[in-house]
Amino acid sequence: MAGSIMRFSNRNFMKMKNIFKSILIGISTIAMAASCNLELEPTSEIVFDEKEPLLLTQSDIVSFQNGVLASYRSTFSGTYDQSADVMCDYFNATITYGNNYGSVHRADETFTDSDEYVESLWGTHYLAIKDYNIAIEQAEMVEDESLLPYANLLKGISLFCRASSYLTLTRYFGPAYNEDTAEDDLSVPLIISYDYEAEPYRATVEEVYEQILTDLLEAEELLTEAATNLDPGFSGFGNCTMPTVDAVKALLARYYLDTKDYSSAAKTAIEVINSTGGYTLANTVSAMHNEYLTAAVDGQQQQPPFSGTEAILALPAMISEGRIFKAIYTNVTSDENGTCFTPYFLPSANAISAYDDADLRRRTWFSTGLHPVKTVGYTDDVIVFVKYIGTIGSPNNPFNTSSLENSAVAAKPIRISEMYLIAAEAYACLNNNTRAKSWLNKLQEARSATLTGGSLENVKKEWFRETIGDGQRLICLKRWGDGIPARVAQEEAENIVMTGTAYDERVVDADSRIFTWPIPAYELTMTPTLGQNPGY
Repeated sequence: MAGSIMRFSNRNFMKMKNIFKSILIGISTIAMAASCNLELEPTSEIVFDEKEPLLLTQSDIVSFQNGVLASYRSTFSGTYDQSADVMCDYFNATITYGNNYGSVHRADETFTDSDEYVESLWGTHYLAIKDYNIAIEQAEMVEDESLLPYANLLKGISLFCRASSYLTLTRYFGPAYNEDTAEDDLSVPLIISYDYEAEPYRATVEEVYEQILTDLLEAEELLTEAATNLDPGFSGFGNCTMPTVDAVKALLARYYLDTKDYSSAAKTAIEVINSTGGYTLANTVSAMHNEYLTAAVDGQQQQPPFSGTEAILALPAMISEGRIFKAIYTNVTSDENGTCFTPYFLPSANAISAYDDADLRRRTWFSTGLHPVKTVGYTDDVIVFVKYIGTIGSPNNPFNTSSLENSAVAAKPIRISEMYLIAAEAYACLNNNTRAKSWLNKLQEARSATLTGGSLENVKKEWFRETIGDGQRLICLKRWGDGIPARVAQEEAENIVMTGTAYDERVVDADSRIFTWPIPAYELTMTPTLGQNPGY
C-alpha cells in the first residue's frame, strides 16, 4: 500500500522550542499496519500544518504510524546503553581507549551538563516526544467512523512510545521515585501536546510517573481493541516490530517496580510471561547466539535463526538504516597480523567472576582467543565482552557485508528475561522469598546457572549477570539506593587498562550526583527557570 512516512526536520538541540518546530512528511512504500513491518526510507516531503487534519485515509494513518515507530527507534542507540554501563562497574577502559566515553566512565568533574551523552539522550527523546504528541492529536481529530480503528491504533502506539520516553527521561534526569518526596522532587519537563509557544517547566517525579501510567493504561485499552478489531497479533508475539499489549504490560511492570507497587509489578510481569505470545528463554549456546548476536532483522528476512525467542519488541533494521552498534567492547579490525580486537573497554573482574563456568552467559558473552587483543602489543589471554559482537557479513546478512564482525544488531528494547527479574525482585521486596526464588530459578535454570535463594541480594546479582551491556546497571543501582563498587581489572589485563582513582579504583557512593544526570546546559541557557540538578 502506498503511503507516507512522517519525517521530522530541524534537529537543532540548542533550544527547547526547537523540539516543537517543523516536521516533514516523506513518501514511501510501506506495509499494512497489522503486518508488524515498516519500511525505513522516505523519499520526498511536504509541509505540515498542525491546524489541519492530515489523517484523511487509512494510508495516511499507516504513514503516521510508521513515522512514530521510526522516531521511537531513534531513541535506542548503542551509545545510550554503553554510556550508562561504562559509568558503572562492568568495564575497565583500555590504555588505548582514546577518551571515548571518558567523562561518563570516570564520572568525575569532567562529567558536566555539557556532556555530549547527556545532551544526546535528552534531545533525542524530546524530539521523539514532539512527534508522538503530533500523532496523538492528529489521531484524535479523525471523525470518519471507518477510520477510527486505525486512528485509535495510531494513538495507542504513540502513547506507548511517549510513556517509554518519559520513563527513560525520569530514570536518568529525575531522582529515584520516593513516595514520601515524589510530589516535591523535580523530574523533567512534561510536554504532552504540540505547542510551539509553550515555555517548559520541570514537572515533579509524581506528575511524570502519573502521566506514564495514564499513557500506558490508555495504550493497553487501545491496543486490546486493535487486537480484537484489526489483527490478533496486537496482543503480542515474539519479535513483533510494533508495540503490542504484551509490550505495554512489560512497561507497566517497569513502572510498578520503579514506584514500589510490588504486588502489581509481580502480577503484571507474570501476565506477560504467561501470555500467548510464545516468548521463551534461550537455554542453549545456539539459542543464545541467535538471540544476542543476530538480533531481529527486517520483515522480509525475519526467519530462524535470526529472530531468537525472547524479544517482546524487536525494532526492524537493515544495513542502510536502523542498526545499532556496540563496538566499544570489541572493535574488530585487521592489520598485517590478521584480525584482532581493539576494544575501548574490557570486562572487569567483577563482571567475569559473577558467572560460573557452566553459565551460558559466561560461555557465550565472554571470549578468550577468538581474536588477539591489540593495544600496545598483542595478547591472547584477555577476556573480551562479545555479547553484541555481531556476525561476519554475507549476502543475506541484514546488518553486515564485511568479513569482520561489526557489532551491528537491531534493538530489542523489551525481552522476556526482564519479566522474570521484575517478578523475582518484586516478591523479594514483599519478603516472599519463596516466590522470588521460583521466578529467579526459572531464569537461572534456562541459563545453566547455579540456582540460588530468593533474597533481594541474590536478585540484584542476577540483574547484574543478565543485563550486562544493556544499559540497565545504573538504573538498577539507583532504584536500590546502592553505590558503585570499585571495578577491579581482570588479572590478565592489568597492564593494558587505565588505573587510578578515576578508573579501576573508583568507588561511587549511593548519594553521588551521577545517579541523577544534569539538565543539559543548552536547556538552562534558554530556560534558566528549569533549574539544575544538585551537584552540577
